[in-house]
Amino acid sequence: MTSTRKPFALSASTLAAACILGACIVGGAAFHTAAKNAPAQQQPATPTAVAVVDLTKLMNGLTELADRDQQRATAHERRLADLKVMDKRLNDLKADLKDTIPPGDIKARTQNVNDQMVLEATLKAQLAAFQRLQDMEAGDMIRALYNKVLGTIESFAQREGYDLVLLDDRDFPFPARASLKEDEGVFEKKRILYARAELDITQRLITIMNNEYSAATPGAPPPAAKPAVVPPPAAPTPPTTPNLP
Repeated sequence: MTSTRKPFALSASTLAAACILGACIVGGAAFHTAAKNAPAQQQPATPTAVAVVDLTKLMNGLTELADRDQQRATAHERRLADLKVMDKRLNDLKADLKDTIPPGDIKARTQNVNDQMVLEATLKAQLAAFQRLQDMEAGDMIRALYNKVLGTIESFAQREGYDLVLLDDRDFPFPARASLKEDEGVFEKKRILYARAELDITQRLITIMNNEYSAATPGAPPPAAKPAVVPPPAAPTPPTTPNLP
C-alpha cells in the first residue's frame, strides 16, 4: 500500500508567518516587561519658599546694638581714664628729666629713668590688655546679637511659611580692578547672583526685633530707623623707651 502523506516542506509563507508570530510574542513580552518595570508617576514637587537677609544691614539696624555699644563705650572711657593717668605720669617724668633734674645729679636722673622704664612697661602691658579686652567684648556683643538674630529668623520663617532663608551677599563689594586670583576669590564666595526685591525680609526683621527690644526694655526709647553705632574713643599712643642722657 502506497503512503499518501507528503513530506514536510518549509515554505516561504510559513516562515514569514512564523516570524510575524514570533515578533508579536516577543514584542508583547517586552511591552508587558516594560510596563511592569516602569516607575510610578511622581507627584510634582511643592515649590520652595525662599527669602534673603542682608545680615550687615540687619545688625546695624538694631536699636539693641546701639545701646550695647554705648554701654561698652562708657566702660571703655572708665578704663581709658586709668591709662591716661599713667600716661600723664610718664610724660611728667620725661619733663622732669629734661627740665628739672640738674645734669650733675646722676642719682636722681638714674632713678627717673628707672621709674620711666617701669611705668612704660606697665603702661604697655595694660594698653595691650585693654585693647584685647575691647576686642573680646565687641566679639561677645556681636555673637550674642547674631544668635538672637538667628532665633528671630527661624521663628519668622516658620510663622510665615519660608522653607529657606539665605544670606544676601548681592551688595558684597566687587573690586574695580584686581588680580585674577582676587577676582576668583570673590567669585567663589558669591552665593546669590539675583533675587527679586520681594524676597528680601531684612527690614521686616529689623522692625520685629526693635519692637520686641523696646517692649522688653523698661524706659527704652522708640526704635530708631537707623540707630547710630558709637565708635570707641582712641587709645593713647604706646610710649617710647627713654634714654639716659
